[in-house]
Amino acid sequence: MFDPLLGRFLSPDPYVQMPDFSQNFNRYAYCLNNPLVYTDPSGEFLWLPVIVGAVIGGVSGAMIGHANGSKGWNMVSYIAGGALIGGLSGGSAAGISAAGGSAWWAGAAAGVISGAGFSGLATDWNPEAMINGAWKGALSGFVGGGIGSAIGGGWGAVAGGAASNLTNQLLYNDGDFSKINWLSVGISGAVSFGLYHGMQFAQYKMMGGQIGGQDVTYRQFSKINTAYQRSRFWRREFGVYLNEDGSAKITPWKDSNKYSVKFSSKQGNINKTMHAHWAKKGVDIEGGYETVGGYHSPDDMALFRGTSFVVGRTTSSYLTHSMGGWKYIYPDPFVRFFLFPFLGLK
Repeated sequence: MFDPLLGRFLSPDPYVQMPDFSQNFNRYAYCLNNPLVYTDPSGEFLWLPVIVGAVIGGVSGAMIGHANGSKGWNMVSYIAGGALIGGLSGGSAAGISAAGGSAWWAGAAAGVISGAGFSGLATDWNPEAMINGAWKGALSGFVGGGIGSAIGGGWGAVAGGAASNLTNQLLYNDGDFSKINWLSVGISGAVSFGLYHGMQFAQYKMMGGQIGGQDVTYRQFSKINTAYQRSRFWRREFGVYLNEDGSAKITPWKDSNKYSVKFSSKQGNINKTMHAHWAKKGVDIEGGYETVGGYHSPDDMALFRGTSFVVGRTTSSYLTHSMGGWKYIYPDPFVRFFLFPFLGLK
């Protein structure tokens, strides 16, 4: 609850949006204590994957209940249990990502919970089945998250979802490809694609089609997320050309380096650019290069053209010609992880 006269929350905000920015640890402050610049219309983006996970988990619980011959209130308990497991799974992935964790660790965390939870739900909470489901779910989620972020975006979600399902089946079938249900693999990829774009589109609509007060199309928002995901996996900076006609293009591999990206002046009608800072703030041990996290470095400020966005592990920023310096994008709307269909179902 927010008191507009005091300019403070009357209860602490349960979600730390930017853990590497000290002002955000004031849990009673509104919008980084700068309500004239920022707004927080929903308060919490973190709950979206929890809700999505709970819905899919409830469906999965119903499938398990049906397989076990449950009806009536017993079926309700399966649905409620599945929703709880799914919500925890989605929330764990979002929490890992919000803390700066990679998509593969987010996938592994969700896989542990879903693998153990749904295996337990299906076997009347048999401890051995839950332990077996946990490690297999973790490994499947890890593989899916890694492949998803290597490709990035919707196609990354397809590949990651299919890979997580295939990995899970191989783990349960002792590596026998002849026993693979390829229809299930394909459905998992398709559902992952839908989950990813559903979550991404909801984020886009919740931020009103703007980043830092700048209009962007859904296609551009999607390319920005894809570029960050690829950057994090490959440990090199990728950028995006955001064109005036609403289209977007990710910079090619040859223009991508570990701590920099080259933007060509030969591109078309560009009025915005974005690039990813995959590294956390600090000093690179090998090269002695000082990384800055999710905001504009002095080099970025000297070289940017038009409006510039930077997306880091937990924070993001924007800069325009009319501004004296960069500002944080708040709330941070970017999608850095994937949600897969739950892996514990057998």
